[in-house]
Amino acid sequence: MTDQNIINEKVEAISVGFTHLIQDLIKEARPLVQEATERLSDIANESISAANRGKVSVEITGHDLVDQAVATIRHQPFKAMIIAAGVGAAAVATVSLLSRNYSQTKHR
Repeated sequence: MTDQNIINEKVEAISVGFTHLIQDLIKEARPLVQEATERLSDIANESISAANRGKVSVEITGHDLVDQAVATIRHQPFKAMIIAAGVGAAAVATVSLLSRNYSQTKHR
């Protein structure tokens, strides 16, 4: 047997060893990957459920606030008008301040 044949046999043996090692690693990793995928799927489903519950809660709160506003307008129209005027004035003041800061920054 020549040196080249011996080298070829050793390379072939190492190659077969690596192939078996990689196949074993794949067999061991497959269940771990599947378990991780299932856990991620469960977490995603729980997140979607929590988001839906939050959405419903916000919708209910919004409807309650609208109902309270309508009741206030019906039973205390003067008070509702004063509140609306105050909110409008605050909005105008906020927009005025923001536009003033923007125009001063822009001209520098």
